Amino acid sequence: MSVDLNLINHVPVANRIVERHFSEFPVYLRKESIRAHRYKLHVQPGIEFNLSLTGTATYVIGDRIYRTAPGQLLVFPGCVPHQVFVDDNAAYRRAVICVDDATLRQGASPYPGLPSTLHWFDNDCCRQFQLQMNKFSAIKQIALLMHKERKEQKKGWQQMLLAQLLSLTVIVERMVEEQAVACTRAVPRYATRELADRCCSYIEAHLYEDLSLNNVAPVFHVSPEHLTRTFKREKGVAYYQYVLLQRIQESKRLLLAGDDTSLTDIAYALGFASSSHFSRTFRSVTNQTPSEFRLQSHSGTPC
Repeated sequence: MSVDLNLINHVPVANRIVERHFSEFPVYLRKESIRAHRYKLHVQPGIEFNLSLTGTATYVIGDRIYRTAPGQLLVFPGCVPHQVFVDDNAAYRRAVICVDDATLRQGASPYPGLPSTLHWFDNDCCRQFQLQMNKFSAIKQIALLMHKERKEQKKGWQQMLLAQLLSLTVIVERMVEEQAVACTRAVPRYATRELADRCCSYIEAHLYEDLSLNNVAPVFHVSPEHLTRTFKREKGVAYYQYVLLQRIQESKRLLLAGDDTSLTDIAYALGFASSSHFSRTFRSVTNQTPSEFRLQSHSGTPC
């Protein structure tokens, strides 16, 4: 979608709602559906964790624009001007967790392990993660439990809520470390066949992540153009077609694993724009819909 410059060129406003909640407790929670709006950029203290649940949206954070889809997590400092924008005819659902990290770092938290799990946070940096399905499910569950504790406020709810927050920060801390290892690993320039082979291995190991050429090419210290030409020449199939085929294979594994995972969750986890897009692509490759494949596999008929 296009972002109205009039909305992002104004001086950002303070988010008084978050500030007021932080005066009572160092965690603010929100789970909501958003449609098109005319809100301007805003700022608030602390760290914001923003989990996309359904639909797509555009986030303006500082001087950068992020396009988000279900299964993606944004983590950024609240002091950086930000806002989410949604297409006129679209609906977008998200879970938001804002954390007053300054209070937690001062030792005011009754859960002392929290400050040590926030050491990775950079007050100038926005991080975007494409979550694997298990991490997406885990973080969704954490957000759900945090909302439940906050709403019911039973005895010890603060400790329970902070315990869930600790789980969230540890998950993110691990993902940050994984990203750092991937970025700092020295990778020499490869011969064309070895480059294509290693690229295949990388794709198969990172099916739940952003596999755009612009993201993958730097891993091998080559340009996107060089990678796509080499891949097609050595493998006889276009790079994006190979990614698509591997994701369809992975979706088959998930479909065979059980009925508790919805087609929508599988679609979003593997980077498809929607469940209908996933179903169309699956059928074009297998001549079956995902539902037909799942039903046939459970009936014992060879797929």
